[in-house]
Amino acid sequence: MDPKHQEWSKLATKWLAGTATESEKLEIDTWYNSFNDDDYETVSNRTIEQTEDILLKRIFISAQLPIQTKRKKLWKTIAAVAAVLFGAVVFFYTRHLPDKHIESQVVINDLKPGSDQAVLTLSDGSKIELNELGLKNVFKNKDLNFIKNKPGQITFRSKIGKVSAKGTNLVSTPRAGQWHVILSDGTNVWLNASSSLSFSHDYNIKKRSVVLTGEAYFEVVKDQKHPFSVITGGQEVVVTGTHFNISNYQEDEAIQTTLLEGSVNVLSPAGSKKLLPGQQSLLISGRLTIKEIDAEEVIAWKNGDFLFNDERLEMIMKKLSRWYDFTVTYTDDDIKDKKFSGTITRFTNVSKVLKMLELTGHVDFKVEGQKITASDPKR
Repeated sequence: MDPKHQEWSKLATKWLAGTATESEKLEIDTWYNSFNDDDYETVSNRTIEQTEDILLKRIFISAQLPIQTKRKKLWKTIAAVAAVLFGAVVFFYTRHLPDKHIESQVVINDLKPGSDQAVLTLSDGSKIELNELGLKNVFKNKDLNFIKNKPGQITFRSKIGKVSAKGTNLVSTPRAGQWHVILSDGTNVWLNASSSLSFSHDYNIKKRSVVLTGEAYFEVVKDQKHPFSVITGGQEVVVTGTHFNISNYQEDEAIQTTLLEGSVNVLSPAGSKKLLPGQQSLLISGRLTIKEIDAEEVIAWKNGDFLFNDERLEMIMKKLSRWYDFTVTYTDDDIKDKKFSGTITRFTNVSKVLKMLELTGHVDFKVEGQKITASDPKR
């Protein structure tokens, strides 16, 4: 997508998600109010180039006075115009959209969103259901010390004295689960659904190394003398202190490493790459490449949202299936390639997410227990 298109798309999405700043709201208010009632009716009849010129001029108008916005129609205008501009189906879910419009579409069969769930597997094979632990209870044995300070979070503490270097601890989330882990050096790790993080008993004593499956967002405490490494699939990521996201689900073709702050070195049999903020490495079939990316889109899940930018339906459904714990089938393979853009909270039932996709008119869904079937409404 062209950079100027991306900027408009992000601005529209932020307004609809309720996260736009006051200056951004004023900017989009000015643009919207520059239309008269008949302007939008004809905008889709213009060529894409003509529409771009009009909208790009309007969106960057410098507003001088507060403007009363036509809120009831604004979300529809943005979504429809964005679809014209970007060639992708656009959906948005926001508090600006009347609840009755959504509720009338809710399916009978429904699935609740994921929640804080995780299991800690100790080196002796015993398991602890972390969501069932009481708050402020301290767990201690000869090799491990941790406390659950608040729901959905566990903090490991450094052990004083000799610990076994052979033992390994594993924190794992199921489908429809997530968890926040604070390691003994203060490094924060947020695990997405169907993910795991393992580390040895002597973590932060001799080295700082973890093994990841699935997806996690890391905020690593700086320590120049003790680099932090993440081993996942066929690659290793080495840092001294930074913020980054790694996604390595078995069903996905690529291992994605996305940098938000600092720098990381990605090592693989295919060679090594150094990432800068806003870059993402892709390891696919032994080939390591780098591309520019909006890192905030990648970590939307950690902030409680789904955020899709010109994304294939198949990839969207993979993400939804892990969070809502369902299987998906398609009546036609072609529908997998349809692209959608938009944002919606992760903490709503699946019916609302599916209905927002259905409202585009490009896909239909049938929910039967833990199985969802996607079909083309035009066939």
